[in-house]
Order: sequence, then C-alpha cells, then structure tokens
Amino acid sequence: MALTPKQKRFVAEYLVDLNATAAARRAGYSAKTADRIGPELLGKTCVSEAIQQAIREREKRTEITQDMVLRETAKLAFFDI
Repeated sequence: MALTPKQKRFVAEYLVDLNATAAARRAGYSAKTADRIGPELLGKTCVSEAIQQAIREREKRTEITQDMVLRETAKLAFFDI
C-alpha cells in the first residue's frame, strides 16, 4: 500500500524529533486532532515501515547509528572531570 502525500510528509517530519503529534501538525493534519492522528499513523504498517526504511537510509548515508549517539552521550554524561 502506497503512502499518501500527507503520510510521506509525516514520515519526514517524524524523523526530525520522533514526536508523532508535532510531526502530524507539521505534515498538515489538524492541530485539534494531531494528538490522535500521530499515534494512529505510527500504528499503520505502511507508515511504520517507511519510517524504519528512512532511518536505515539515514544511518547508511551519515554512517551514524542511534547506538553510536547513545554511547557518545553516555561518555559525556559520565565523564569524570
């Protein structure tokens, strides 16, 4: 099942901050219903698959994974001055 243009925009916006409600608003969904629509979109298989694919493509492009970011953040947080 192909994504609608709004769903594609939601996927792109979701990758900005991983906030479904904010992504729904930025993608053009109503501000009044964004808190319901965002999580609903995440529950759709085609949308969640598109998000996972986009994350994999970004990791490949940047050569930075979530694990790498967490490791570096932990190093900073637990650094003994």
